[in-house]
Amino acid sequence: MTVAVVVDSASDLPNELADALEIRRVPLNINIGGVEHKDGTELSREHFWELVRSSDQLPKTSAPSPAEWVPIVAPITVTTTSSTPVAQDIRALASGV
Repeated sequence: MTVAVVVDSASDLPNELADALEIRRVPLNINIGGVEHKDGTELSREHFWELVRSSDQLPKTSAPSPAEWVPIVAPITVTTTSSTPVAQDIRALASGV
């Protein structure tokens, strides 16, 4: 049995570990000073802390939307005990069907 692990970036896994274990990550949304950033893709740890130090507001985070999970999860071929692939269920959920 093959297992795929998908987490959001709140897991704070080091890139080397996630890559070595083939763990897929979906970035959190981080708002600092009214500007939205994608954790780990548009915003490095170093840049995050620079922005925190220079801002008079604390950062705010939000979970990735279902639509943001789709490109990460959809390529995973998984079937459940039902005949519907899990990725298909996730795409339907994200599109509101």
